[in-house]
Order: sequence, then structure tokens, then C-alpha cells
Amino acid sequence: MSVEMKAAGDDMEVLVTNTADKIPEQDLEKIFEPFHRVGAKSEAGFGLGLAIVKKTIEAHGGTIEACNAEEGSEYK
Repeated sequence: MSVEMKAAGDDMEVLVTNTADKIPEQDLEKIFEPFHRVGAKSEAGFGLGLAIVKKTIEAHGGTIEACNAEEGSEYK
């Protein structure tokens, strides 16, 4: 995993790259929905982490999106 930060005018842009498996295309828009989980349902978690991240970012006037990268996925 890597995290990059850079100034974008008066804003800050953060890019998080997760080098785990890529996210299936049909799940990319859904991963920020509460309780949506991708992959093995036997793994720990409730599917709330990215929903909380999105709400927090939006509460501060920001945006977030996910896309698949060459190695894993990116959140920006």
C-alpha cells in the first residue's frame, strides 16, 4: 500500500494505492455503500470502512472515487 499527497490549488489531493487484488468492475461504484463487501464473505469486517471514509470526506467538502490500477486499486 502507498499513500501520496500533493497540493492541488487550495485543496489537498490524496492518492491511496492498495496493491491487493483488483476490485471487480461491477463493484467499483458499490464499495462506498454501507455493508457492501467484495470478495470472500468469510473475511472479517462488516463493509462499513469505506462508507465511513466517504461520509467523512464529503462532510469536509471533498470527494472520493475508486478505480483499478496496474497493481490493485486506487482511491483518490
